[in-house]
Amino acid sequence: MKIRYVTLLAAIAGLMAACGNDRKVEPGPSLKEAASGKFLMGVALNVRQAAGQDTYASKVVKRHFNSIVAENCMKCEEIHPAEDKYFWDDADRFVKFGEENGMAITGHCLIWHSQMAPWFTKDSVGNLVDAETMKQRMKEHIYTIMGRYKGRIRSWDVVNEAIEGDGSYRQSDFYKILGPEYIPLAFQYAHEADPDAEYEKVIEIDLSALEPTVSYPHLPENTHPASEGKDIKIDQVVIGSCTNGRLEDMEAAYNILKGKHIAKGVRGIIIPATMAVYKECILRGWTTAFIDAGCIVSTPTCGPCLGGYMGILAEGERCVSTTNRNFVGRMGHVKSEVYLASPATAAASALTGYITDPRTV
Repeated sequence: MKIRYVTLLAAIAGLMAACGNDRKVEPGPSLKEAASGKFLMGVALNVRQAAGQDTYASKVVKRHFNSIVAENCMKCEEIHPAEDKYFWDDADRFVKFGEENGMAITGHCLIWHSQMAPWFTKDSVGNLVDAETMKQRMKEHIYTIMGRYKGRIRSWDVVNEAIEGDGSYRQSDFYKILGPEYIPLAFQYAHEADPDAEYEKVIEIDLSALEPTVSYPHLPENTHPASEGKDIKIDQVVIGSCTNGRLEDMEAAYNILKGKHIAKGVRGIIIPATMAVYKECILRGWTTAFIDAGCIVSTPTCGPCLGGYMGILAEGERCVSTTNRNFVGRMGHVKSEVYLASPATAAASALTGYITDPRTV
């Protein structure tokens, strides 16, 4: 069994029978055969399919897929409906289906704010439980379910959808009771429940050795240390849009720009990712600091990121941007250049007019 932080389980199969002629149609390779040697082909399985009641769907799954994840039967409200009660029948059939057909099985999901049994985070009168009770319930839930299927399930979705679209923590009951600590705690309990589990891959990174990095034109993977760009003059800085426009990104830019002014000849454009972030920037006084620093602050929009409007680059212009792509012509003229960087690096570059390591300002 392997615990994965990310499991690729996505496939949509359009299967059409030939009609209107009598020709025999030879079947081509299945989806899993087409993907063989590259990745597993996964599908979500409901209880009728796992039980063999939907015979046609079951045949499709067996032919085309070699990895399955439970649709609903392993979610808290189904498998653990009451504190002292577990319902195993559907989950057992799901696991058996995968084993009988030689499939990789993913358990879904141990801790999730949605489809959670009402008792899990509440006391008898409906109030949120205290931190120690929450920890004990999480631990018992994870230990019991993982213990039953130990050695039979390849990977687990331990924590699901803990982060909102704007990058902030989801205000789930788990978060309200334990704060962000509930996430590492869940993984700790999962590891304790099966200490011999193998991780798909272990990557060790010395964080003290990392330094600010910039993606040069015209590919995001064309990376260089920010310190190498000190002689590259820029015309524009974009901080935000849908990428790197979270509240913490705005804070990183604020910490560098507050009380200062961007370089003469540099356009500074700041775009919070959502209206919630936009309003919070106003409430915290960051918007005023950005404007005082010489920047334009926009409501949430794609804007210059895809060359739509507001900050379109002319021929020969260069932009340091926190957006997500820097292909030829992405932000304007085909002879312009986009350098991708963090909010801190972008803000520092706005102050100097050159690509700048934020640790130096």
